[in-house]
Amino acid sequence: MKIRYQRNPSFRLAGFSASGLTQLYLVAALMFLGGVLGASAGNVYLRANDASGSSSVTGSTNWNPTGVPVAGNTYYTTNTSGVGLLMRTPTGLRNDIFLGDALVLCTNLNNDTLTIKGDQGSVLTVSNLIMAGGSVANGASSANAATTNTLAGFINVVAGSRFNPTSAGRAIVVVAAITNGVSPITCANPGAVWMLGTNYGFTGKMVANAGCTLRITNQFNLGGNPAAFTADQLLLDNGVLQVTNNVSLNDANRG
Repeated sequence: MKIRYQRNPSFRLAGFSASGLTQLYLVAALMFLGGVLGASAGNVYLRANDASGSSSVTGSTNWNPTGVPVAGNTYYTTNTSGVGLLMRTPTGLRNDIFLGDALVLCTNLNNDTLTIKGDQGSVLTVSNLIMAGGSVANGASSANAATTNTLAGFINVVAGSRFNPTSAGRAIVVVAAITNGVSPITCANPGAVWMLGTNYGFTGKMVANAGCTLRITNQFNLGGNPAAFTADQLLLDNGVLQVTNNVSLNDANRG
């Protein structure tokens, strides 16, 4: 295991192939989530992967039932059979707000779940982002330029999920607060994930691997103190922890 800690004082925030049983479990989990999110909410599902240049953040045609995201509905990145699909954000310099009551990112074994495609400095705000095994990726701009873009709002982690910058030079700035969750978050692949939210309610493991740089400004960006000592609560598996402030990692149970 290769572990490096890097302190960088200069900081500026920038603007299934599955078995039938597995799919059955996933569908059951989605039905449970639908019940938790409220009996009055409508459940809306993707029909297919978002095509290049299209986006279901603001678009209507790829949702089932058809329609742009609106309050009162919960949106899932699966089809009605529980197969995980790909959702893209709009291209260009954007400041988008997802208007549904919740966006549930579900496992997509063949791709990422939500891919950010905006130009440098774009922002996506999701007031209730539920990470249920899915991922948020930086897919570069439509011109394939490396970008640093921001995810804002609030996150609830209900199953192991990940942030994927996908390539060196790309970054995801997560200012969204992770308000709940005990499942792990993995920051995977080269590039950077700037974990800047106040994440007291999250007590899952934080993992950086495959050359990913995890950037923080204080201990609480990593989450709250777990209930019991966990030796690998913060795990750097060929990843980098980059600190942009004087930080003490002194939680009693964070290994």
